[in-house]
Amino acid sequence: MKKLELALVVGVILCLCIKILGLPMGSFLLITSLSALSMFYFMSGYFIINNLSFDFGAKNPHNPTAFETILGVATGFFVAVGVIGLMFILQSWPGGWVFLIMGNSGLLLTSFFSFYRFRDFRVHPTKAVLWRSLLYGTGTIILALSKSFFTF
Repeated sequence: MKKLELALVVGVILCLCIKILGLPMGSFLLITSLSALSMFYFMSGYFIINNLSFDFGAKNPHNPTAFETILGVATGFFVAVGVIGLMFILQSWPGGWVFLIMGNSGLLLTSFFSFYRFRDFRVHPTKAVLWRSLLYGTGTIILALSKSFFTF
């Protein structure tokens, strides 16, 4: 699961480089890769946050509570909304900043609730939400700064 997530993120970065270089099909590849990443997070946010496996024969380490279930689904949803906002911004479509702000605000809320519920940083949901919040929040800041200087 983590390998697929990493492969999708690397694919998005490569497609962004293709679009910036102005190569043919750059926009199409970027839209496709960002859509795939968004669908991945939307469908698997629950499994990533709760450290569960897709393998039906594998033993899962714990049975998530209702709060962990809601936290996982909400985190996957908000990351997917943020990725769609990133796609809208990179394609210069209207409404991208609204999606990006909604996604990052939702990640901020899920991070807050995650830290409130799991005060111990060694708990996996806290780490998973924190790293994804930092990654997409930093990406948003870099995008906001670079968008003012460059045109994609």
